[in-house]
Amino acid sequence: PRSLSAIDVMAGEYGAVPAVEESLRSVVEGRVGAFETFVGGVLYLLVIVAGIYAEGVARNGLGVAGDDGATAANIRAAGATYRVGLFADLVRAASSSRCPAGL
Repeated sequence: PRSLSAIDVMAGEYGAVPAVEESLRSVVEGRVGAFETFVGGVLYLLVIVAGIYAEGVARNGLGVAGDDGATAANIRAAGATYRVGLFADLVRAASSSRCPAGL
């Protein structure tokens, strides 16, 4: 039996998705340049910042358990903040969908 490399093990954890396996191989074999690495880091940072804002700032305290009317009133009162939070969620989703693809 052949020995497994770290790439084989990591790719196996992700269900051997070909795009993930190729992305891992590109990084390990040094085929990813400085620019791609920088863009990936920026996107990852954007995912973190957008997630913290959307969860911790935009929607913090808006929901009232068991009282839909109070939740709706809170959202109406903080409408702009809530909309920016939704936009941050979209940015986070778009950024995180590009991060594992290896650009």
